[in-house]
Amino acid sequence: MSYFADSRSRRRPWGYLVSALAGVLLGVFLVVYLLPGLLAQRLLPYLPQPPAEGPALPPAIVHQPTDSPVVHAADRVLPSVVGIINAVQVRDRLWGRVYEERWTGSGVIIRPDGYILTNEHVVSGLLGESRLTVVLEDGREVPATLVGSDLRTDLAVIKVDEGGLPAAELGDSDRLRVGELAVAIGNPAGLDFPRSVTAGVISGLDRVIRHQEAVFRLIQTDAAINQGNSGGPLVNAAGQVIGINTLKFAADGFEGMGFAIPINQAGAIAEELMAHGRVIRPWLGITLAEAEEALRRYNVRLERGVLLVHVWSGSPAGKAGLRAGDILLTLDGRPINDYVALRLVLDQKRVGDVVQVGYRREGADHALTLTLAEMPETPD
Repeated sequence: MSYFADSRSRRRPWGYLVSALAGVLLGVFLVVYLLPGLLAQRLLPYLPQPPAEGPALPPAIVHQPTDSPVVHAADRVLPSVVGIINAVQVRDRLWGRVYEERWTGSGVIIRPDGYILTNEHVVSGLLGESRLTVVLEDGREVPATLVGSDLRTDLAVIKVDEGGLPAAELGDSDRLRVGELAVAIGNPAGLDFPRSVTAGVISGLDRVIRHQEAVFRLIQTDAAINQGNSGGPLVNAAGQVIGINTLKFAADGFEGMGFAIPINQAGAIAEELMAHGRVIRPWLGITLAEAEEALRRYNVRLERGVLLVHVWSGSPAGKAGLRAGDILLTLDGRPINDYVALRLVLDQKRVGDVVQVGYRREGADHALTLTLAEMPETPD
């Protein structure tokens, strides 16, 4: 008989069942709780690491669209811009039929009681059965009357019988600088495109342009000025009127060359038109010939100065002793070598001003003073 065989105890079946259940629970514990931790420690160096914490980033800035200076300027002046219709009754001489010719332009309200500044060439021809109509911002068409016009500056003032109108703010054209924003507003191509806005810059100042007997000192801009823009405002970034659009170069090889009358000059002319119906100008009382004409027509060779070909009787020049054949050299110390130079000096003078005159007669230079008088509408 074996010792060991005698010493073993006999197990019952339910004991084996309990042992098996305990083993299962231990395996579950190891798989669920211990194994993931062990795997993580082994794999941690090879897993992607989160970025190191730093200062919090500011929230993203979303830029909202804002109004440009052109929008601001247009918003301020657009209510003051009007369309102008100039309609004239024309009779056909051959058939006797009467028909209406119409042309359009622009203008800007300068006083709430209905005064409107525009170009002279927009309202010219208002004779006989012609009529003038203004189209306001709200679309109303109201009759207008001509207050006064001035061919030499191409400016005119008209009036409508309306009150409480939005008058534009006038700026200071003497403070303009080349390169600053310029916005032109008007009615190009008739009234099919009312109150159109174009933008550019001030391209030049004091551009002197002569047209027949008129001498213009103008603002140059590359803001588009088309037919129908005449009489409309040129505006700065603050929405102030700095000029009155008047003309453009439309020849081949020229692009972006528009011109406007400086508002300081236009405003002064408008005040005179509203007060007197015309512009009161100083007058010398002479007719002159420049160098080329003096040589061609009068056989007088001029090294400098202009030839006096006529001195009006009773004029300031006549009273001071000037006569035909004299050569005008200077006016108030400024050389006078052509009509433009003379006009630029006189346009800065007033009736009653005393000026110094330098002239040559029979080869000798002389000087005298004279007092400027008011230019008559029709010299005698």
